[in-house]
Amino acid sequence: MIINSTHRTWAICYAILCFLIQTPDWSYIPHAFGYFIAFGLCLERVLSQDKITIKHPFLSFCFVGFLSFCTASLLWSDVLYHSLNTLPLYALLPLICLSFQNTDDFQWGLFLKIVMGLCGLLAVFGLSQLVLENGLHPEIANGPFLNPNSFAVFMGIGFVIALYHYMKHQNFWRVIGFYSLCLLMILAIIATTSKSALLALIIVTVMTIIFTPSLRSKASIFKIILLAATSYAFVFLYGIFQDQTTALSSLSSLHQPSTDRWLLWQTAIQAGLNNTIWTGSGVGMFREIFKIEYMRVIDQAVNVTGFHAHNDLLHLWVEIGLIGLAFVLGIAMVIAKCCFSAFKDNQAPYAMIILYCGMMAMVTPVILLPAVMVILAVSIGRILCHQQSISIPFAKEALSVFLAIMMMLTAQSAFNKHYLISIKTAIADNDMINVIEAIDRLDGVSMRLNPSVPITRASSLMALYDQNVIKPGQKNDALLEIGGYIDDARRRNPYNVEVDYYEGELALRHNKKQKAEHFFKTALAKDPTYISARLALSKTMTDKDATYDLLKDGLNYSYWKQNPMTLYGELFVMATKRNDKDMLKKLRPLMQNSAFTDSH
Repeated sequence: MIINSTHRTWAICYAILCFLIQTPDWSYIPHAFGYFIAFGLCLERVLSQDKITIKHPFLSFCFVGFLSFCTASLLWSDVLYHSLNTLPLYALLPLICLSFQNTDDFQWGLFLKIVMGLCGLLAVFGLSQLVLENGLHPEIANGPFLNPNSFAVFMGIGFVIALYHYMKHQNFWRVIGFYSLCLLMILAIIATTSKSALLALIIVTVMTIIFTPSLRSKASIFKIILLAATSYAFVFLYGIFQDQTTALSSLSSLHQPSTDRWLLWQTAIQAGLNNTIWTGSGVGMFREIFKIEYMRVIDQAVNVTGFHAHNDLLHLWVEIGLIGLAFVLGIAMVIAKCCFSAFKDNQAPYAMIILYCGMMAMVTPVILLPAVMVILAVSIGRILCHQQSISIPFAKEALSVFLAIMMMLTAQSAFNKHYLISIKTAIADNDMINVIEAIDRLDGVSMRLNPSVPITRASSLMALYDQNVIKPGQKNDALLEIGGYIDDARRRNPYNVEVDYYEGELALRHNKKQKAEHFFKTALAKDPTYISARLALSKTMTDKDATYDLLKDGLNYSYWKQNPMTLYGELFVMATKRNDKDMLKKLRPLMQNSAFTDSH
């Protein structure tokens, strides 16, 4: 053994901390460290053993089958770049579970305490966002995550750990301490307005009491009632004194179904049916496949942002088909069975974490959260410790090679993101020399797979063309070169609407206005939220009424990738010329909100 269990415990918790940093542009750096630590620990554990032993043959078979099928899906992926970037994320849980299945792998109690303490600190951070209104979303806590639901998932993990100790301990001061932690984290969850998280916690709490004999007492039930009553009292008083009802509504509307989520599920099912049902489209391809169907119903889901199914099974079905999903269901069934046994073996906190994450995976994208996947993997490894072991030949060599490949893919992904940020910075500084240099490096690091490279080359050369930097005798050659970049971009990612947009821009420079209009319409049909295509199309139209209607139609959608201020500004000018008072009244708050969002 190269490092002891205590060092390993602190290291894996540090990896979790690295994964929690999501909002800054430089978050790819701690994420890369997190992957290196997690995979490095797995590699150390594998190499330190003479032979690999597994605790549950069928479960291990499903893990290996899932990893193998995800890797094989690279062969039929339409955008190989997305698949290579996603593979380490999907491999995280299976590799940790296969590497750590022994009682001496971690200091398990220390692991729970660190995770619980980390959740407590983040709960304070999330509640401060609600009070100070300095989060990504007004009057909603998101913590360090981009999505409030993701924050709710992580808070729920800390809550179930604290809840177990709160119900278990009899010492007065320990009860008070764990009660405070539980209250802090449940308030943070309420601050995210996540109804699904609250429902999942209620179900997990009930199951814990039913299946854990040591907690099946009147005292435990009284403690839970006290915690629930105090939580509601805090929320109620906050709503009165702060004149905010967001948190209150999350409690009062628990019985109301989420129509947007139902729509997302139906859309994901349709995307799966229209895709290759048995083998899927390849890991990392969900966004591109789902977007095709989602754009047809986007006007019915104005409160939804991002291309997620909000159901991990549907997400995986689109990517790895029914064959890959069969391995996932096999894993889920075995782990669910082990969880019920864990309640009776004094391993209830780990079972509570697994069941909670499993329920949340049905309503929000848990598989895309590496911090949660690490906690889930360690918890699964803990409940498997007492299973019967068998040795597998060549497993050590195979796991070592696969882990090394995952670490290389992690490094490649980090360099990709570094050069992407370098390109954005150079473009903002109007430094074309550094733009070209960063593009060349990005293309080399990504093995000529990054879909944004040819698009960036095309847009940069188009900017030089428009600024008359290119000599008149070389302009035709420049347009041909731009056309070549656009063709390359379509080859690397046939789903990218930017390709159609730049085809239109190229047609305009060839003085083919009708052809340009066709490409802009194609881009807008694929993505009605693509503001650049909408504005470009409006400039090709001669009918002012039709142009006005086109811009007004843009108000029917939510925007999360592009700031719609330019669209609102164009529409505001036209509404002013038409003296359309109703439209001006509608636009003013939209423009104010857009300015607030941009400043944050």
